[in-house]
Amino acid sequence: METDKSKNTVRYSLFNLSGQLFGIEIAYIKRIITLPKVTKLPNVSDFVEGVYSLRGLIVTLINLRQLLGFNEKSTEKTDRVILVEYRGDILSFCVDEIKDFIDIPPDKIKPISMPQKGQSKPMLEGMFAADNGEKIQLFAIDKLFKVGKGAISNPRKDA
Repeated sequence: METDKSKNTVRYSLFNLSGQLFGIEIAYIKRIITLPKVTKLPNVSDFVEGVYSLRGLIVTLINLRQLLGFNEKSTEKTDRVILVEYRGDILSFCVDEIKDFIDIPPDKIKPISMPQKGQSKPMLEGMFAADNGEKIQLFAIDKLFKVGKGAISNPRKDA
């Protein structure tokens, strides 16, 4: 967890997904790239877009829109891929656009009581209300990786 000792905050990268604002701790982000050419994989969960090569490294791309139950949309030039590393594993997540970076005090993160469409409580650390009134849903990186890696190592039963 990347914290600012002087303010006791954690820095998050904010991104838009289907008109909602989400955040991932910046300490886990390796890079942000444009959408690469992706190779589809057989027998994986529907939200696994496939894999791509980044400087010789094979990276799995997760479709967060589908994982969270949003309507599908075609990719656009503004779409970005967030490459994330957690405990030596690397995954990437396709998002609509990168919005901003923000420092959030951990004590200001509120739990999510009841998930709504586009919220997956098991993968979210909580919710933060920004000064401008925007609600930011914050991913718990360990839980997001558990779902993402599980989708690859546990093939679909119906395939």
